[in-house]
Amino acid sequence: MRRQLTTREWMLLALLGVILLISGYMLLFYMPQTAERDRCLGETESCRMEIEAAQLRLEENRRMERELEALFSSETPPLSIADYDNLQPVMFELNSILASTEDYSLSFSTVDTSQAIVRRSISISVSIVYPAVVSMSPVIAAFAPEQKAPSPLSSISPLPPARRMNASGRINR
Repeated sequence: MRRQLTTREWMLLALLGVILLISGYMLLFYMPQTAERDRCLGETESCRMEIEAAQLRLEENRRMERELEALFSSETPPLSIADYDNLQPVMFELNSILASTEDYSLSFSTVDTSQAIVRRSISISVSIVYPAVVSMSPVIAAFAPEQKAPSPLSSISPLPPARRMNASGRINR
């Protein structure tokens, strides 16, 4: 059953071959190259954005360094400190922590600017009834971290209610 292909069949076979060649080129070469190009363009854009952000940070750091140099280059260092008042939130937090105490007193010292860090010492004295000591022991330990950690309170014999303990664990009479 060998017969000759007609001109129309040859044309269809040639068209099929051209379609196969174009499809193979698209599938095996063009699409992977396009995907790689798009990936590289995305990486390039993200690198460009990172460079711009780094340049902005560098310029900001240089500006701040220039301001600090100008500030400290004069003969006398600046004596003023920017206003920062967080007294209200601190007092609310301390009040909530020390609410179970019978009485407490806070003493704020003056601001110390003699070093590079601004410091302000705070002294606290607390008067606690013995049953409240159990709930306040973590607070006492937090305010006195340099002292040795107290032994478990369950091993302490109960005190008469007339006696009170202060923040350092001493009994007030």
